[in-house]
Amino acid sequence: MSLTSLLRSDQQIRDLFKTFFDKPRLPPGPDMQAPPNTENYAMIGTAFDYLLRFEVARLNSDKTDKERRGGWVAETAAEQISDSELQKEARDMVETARERRDQYILTGEVTDGLLRSVIHLARLDPIFRAGRGHNQIGSEIEPGDIEDLRQLLAAVPRDQFEAEERCLLNPTFGTGSMLVGGADADLIIDDKIIDVKTTKKWSMRRRAFNQLLGYYTLLQIDHIEHIDPKPEIQRLSIYFSRHGVMHTYQIRDLIEKDDFEQFKEKFERRREERRPALPGKNESEKSQ
Repeated sequence: MSLTSLLRSDQQIRDLFKTFFDKPRLPPGPDMQAPPNTENYAMIGTAFDYLLRFEVARLNSDKTDKERRGGWVAETAAEQISDSELQKEARDMVETARERRDQYILTGEVTDGLLRSVIHLARLDPIFRAGRGHNQIGSEIEPGDIEDLRQLLAAVPRDQFEAEERCLLNPTFGTGSMLVGGADADLIIDDKIIDVKTTKKWSMRRRAFNQLLGYYTLLQIDHIEHIDPKPEIQRLSIYFSRHGVMHTYQIRDLIEKDDFEQFKEKFERRREERRPALPGKNESEKSQ
C-alpha cells in the first residue's frame, strides 16, 4: 500500500480528511498549452515526471543534492526483471537515461534522445509498481509522444521552479512514509510541496487535495530523509502541466494548528489499526 492507495481504499481516512479540511474551489482555468498528441496518457504523465525533475535539477544545479538525483523507480524495476536479456536491455536504458540527463543539466539541449529516455524510464515503472509492462521494453515509440513531451516542457514556467535555498527531488518522509507503506512527493522547493498532474482536466479532485495534505502530514509526523533541519512548509501546490499553471494554497488558509494536531493523532491511530496491510509499493496516478 502507499499514500495513494490508502486514500483510495480507506473510507475512514477519507472521512477524516473531509472532516478536518475544506477543499477550496478552483478558480476558472486557462486553456491547455500542451494538449495530448496520443492516448498514452498515463505513460506520458510518468515520463514528464522524470523530465520535469531533470529540468528542475538543471534550474537548481547548485541547490540539488547530486547524489539524490538518481534512485529512480525505473532503476529498481530493472533490477527486478528475471529474464537476463530483458534485464540487460533495461539496465542499459537506465544508464543511457542517466547520461542524457547529466548532459541536459549541463547544456539545456532538449534532444530526441533525452525524450526517448524518459519514455523508456516511464515504461519500466509499471514493472515495479504493478508487476507488468515487460513487453514494453524496447517497443516502438510514437512520434506524437516525443512531441507531447516537448510541448509539456516548453509550457513549464521556469521561474516558479527556481529555488532560493533548497530543492528536493522525490523526497520521502522517514517513518511518516513507512506509516503508509511508502510515499514520496514530486518536489519540495524552499517552503513549498509540489505535486505534478499531467491531465487534460482543470480540476482539483478531493483525492488529489488529500494527497497534498497527506504529504504535509507525513512531514509533520517525522522528517525528510537525509535533510536536517526539515523544511518549514508554508505552501502546497499542484502543477497542472498541460496548462502550464502552478496552483498554490497557503497552509495558513487550510489548517488550524489545534485542529491539525487532532487530525494528525487520529490519522496515525487509524494507520496503526491497519498496520497488517503493510508493506506495499508506491503508486502514482498523475495523469488521465
